[in-house]
Amino acid sequence: MSGFVYLLENEFGERYVGSTTNLKRRTEEHNSKRSNYTKRSSQWRLIYYERFDTIEQARKYELEIKRSRFKRDKFYQKAECSSVG
Repeated sequence: MSGFVYLLENEFGERYVGSTTNLKRRTEEHNSKRSNYTKRSSQWRLIYYERFDTIEQARKYELEIKRSRFKRDKFYQKAECSSVG
């Protein structure tokens, strides 16, 4: 099953990186306050995503982004160049 690493942004400019197999469902969960980190805001907007062959690959890349400032900055730069929202 394919997976995605996604970037959300809220009305305050805060960003959240996550992984999922279903972008639409996961974005709705964030906006309905069913996610601990993002429940402070109900205005999360999907601004970028990358597709992977498996959810395991997506989760691995998500962790790399969260652990490495260099990879996070690179991911954010890609998002700014090709936004989906």
